[in-house]
Amino acid sequence: VSAHQLRLMAHTFLDMYRLQTQWANCCTQTSYLCSIATWTDAAKDHYFNLTDPLDEDPSRLALAPPAASPSAASSASERGSGAAPPHPFQVGSAPWVIRCHSFLFLKQHKYHTCTDYRSDLAISTAVTKVGRSSLEAEHAMFHEVGGRGGRMELLCRAHSALVVISPKDHKPAAHGLDAHASQCSPPSVSVPSGIPSRPRSASIYTFLTRPSDIDGHGHVNNAVLITYLQNARVGALAKAWDSSRGAPSGSALHRALPSIRSLYIEFKLPADQDQELTICSWCEDGVLSVAAGGCAGAPPAAFFELARSDGALLARARMDFEPSAPPAP
Repeated sequence: VSAHQLRLMAHTFLDMYRLQTQWANCCTQTSYLCSIATWTDAAKDHYFNLTDPLDEDPSRLALAPPAASPSAASSASERGSGAAPPHPFQVGSAPWVIRCHSFLFLKQHKYHTCTDYRSDLAISTAVTKVGRSSLEAEHAMFHEVGGRGGRMELLCRAHSALVVISPKDHKPAAHGLDAHASQCSPPSVSVPSGIPSRPRSASIYTFLTRPSDIDGHGHVNNAVLITYLQNARVGALAKAWDSSRGAPSGSALHRALPSIRSLYIEFKLPADQDQELTICSWCEDGVLSVAAGGCAGAPPAAFFELARSDGALLARARMDFEPSAPPAP
């Protein structure tokens, strides 16, 4: 095993992004989806600013993106062989935006209850592709059963495509990391991403964004956009509810929602505070109805388009569901 491989192994074990869940993170399907999106973004921040776990003095490290130049190499040499970061993909403080997220949930049944209050989670990160200004990263989220150092149970895999932007003109900026493309990890996350054309029969859900949806960048957080999809999904189910099954109470609607096998979402434009937004949702057969809510014969996927009142498209998404159980005789 080479010194570089040992360094990467130490980084993977010691510097996974770790957190402890709270009840609010996992009490509902919607909160779990939002939390996972938030945690994977935090894991990327952690990974892109790593110091070397084997370095005796990590404060000496320069976390700016490394440049493939002789002067940069000699500078690293002057710091000593132990002063290099554990991987070359150090984005540092350079701003970046998410272009798309993919999530593959491996706890198919009631996955949002598969962890307990204050469960320990660990997230590993690896870069799988680099371009001139882009990066693609994958995450593996584990439940550390019994606490840190316990049995690792894989809960979810995620993929993110992001673009580094210039803080001056907010346009894509070269990050210099494409020189290290040979050190990318092989990709392992694949989820359905095809989104068909929206039919006229699509269900329409309209709402206003809230101040609590806005993050430090001044727009609606990407993870919050995922909760909007869930709201639209429940709203479509309520509209199509069969009155013979009784009133569409909140508990009945949520019991009818199937577990989500995978989620793909691509982001086009940001949403701002107090904006009126519209989500169109549909399935392959047309309107997103009770059939997409967990009944026998449910369609395997639902599709979404999120737009402003002026028609500008903000996001597109696809949810694939677990097969529904047949109704009781």
